[in-house]
Amino acid sequence: MGFYNNEKITRRKFVKGVTGAAVCCACFSLDCLAASEEYSGLEIEDVEESKAKVHLAAACGTFCGACPAYIAKHSEDEQIKMTLQKRFSSGPTKALETIPPSNWMDGLLCDGCLSGGQLAGHCQNCNIRLCAKANQDDDRCTDCEDLPCYRITNLINMYGGYLHRKEYLPNLEKIRQMGVEEWVIYEEERWRCPQCGLPMSWYDAECAGCGEPRSKQLFPLSDEDMNESEISSGSIYFGTTPLCALVLANGQYMFTCGDSPGLYNLTVPLDENGEITLYGFCSGFSPFKAVLTPEEALDYEIQMTRAPADSRQIEITLQTEPRPTNPDYVRIYGTVTYHGISLCAMVLANGQKMFTCGDDLGTFDLEVPLDESGEITLQCFCSGFAPYKHVFRP
Repeated sequence: MGFYNNEKITRRKFVKGVTGAAVCCACFSLDCLAASEEYSGLEIEDVEESKAKVHLAAACGTFCGACPAYIAKHSEDEQIKMTLQKRFSSGPTKALETIPPSNWMDGLLCDGCLSGGQLAGHCQNCNIRLCAKANQDDDRCTDCEDLPCYRITNLINMYGGYLHRKEYLPNLEKIRQMGVEEWVIYEEERWRCPQCGLPMSWYDAECAGCGEPRSKQLFPLSDEDMNESEISSGSIYFGTTPLCALVLANGQYMFTCGDSPGLYNLTVPLDENGEITLYGFCSGFSPFKAVLTPEEALDYEIQMTRAPADSRQIEITLQTEPRPTNPDYVRIYGTVTYHGISLCAMVLANGQKMFTCGDDLGTFDLEVPLDESGEITLQCFCSGFAPYKHVFRP
């Protein structure tokens, strides 16, 4: 499985300082404090310029300065503009050969989410932008008490492989910690070509100006581009019986069910110690955990043990809310606790998932599709606790 293909969004589990909590699954290293220190000695000119560009810090946390729609309108390099006029802004390496350039240009040019100027078509009616504008002082989700809400998680989890969306929540956390002016300068530098300094867009594999490969500071476009990633593979058994279970490794997960029961294969980033923390969860069995070297994680057999009768049980509070605009989906939200103590856990519901970690420890909020029977299967996994499963009809 690919690094991004099998991953739904987590909550603010991926911010600095929470990776050691309970499930210990997140793999983003935000370096927020280091970035803040690096840009704390800003020149007056830089500060003034960053204030003039704060509209590039979008409501959702994306950096509009790296959006092809923005670069196509505002780049000072004509070659870059011409290059962008030959490709989609919505994904990597998709050519526009079959779409009339005039139609494409009508929807592509943009001044930035909070500019008050021209917006790309899909940004004009963005419900995240409109919600933040109506409810937040700075028109951003940064300090919203409901973050991450179903609006932003649904957009991140939406099909299509839009990799830049996975930066939304980490970016909002950086903006909160660094301040929007410093963050804009930080992002402008991050998205510049390391060779010639020209701006690069989200899905540029190389600089449109000089051909320099994409900076390692940017998110990888494929598994092959991942920095310090390894394969974690093997099997999960009880004795000689393969199990349908959840295998979790440094934030990546899969179920060992289907045509190849008991087998797992994940591409995962190494943690700061160059290791892989491997988890196994299966109903009726005690949670499994092992910290492995990359060599040990290759072809590793997980042996599960039966959970004792007095295993600690996760406690779930659950509420549901119908979605009037889409009757096939239901919002579910609640808490994950043990004797009143909030837990950092993984919550799964009909294919949607999130971690109950970070500032909103123990809380979950998901918009999930009903299955063919009109039901929802809610599961929860936390290290040290028996797996939780509840099937219900809203």
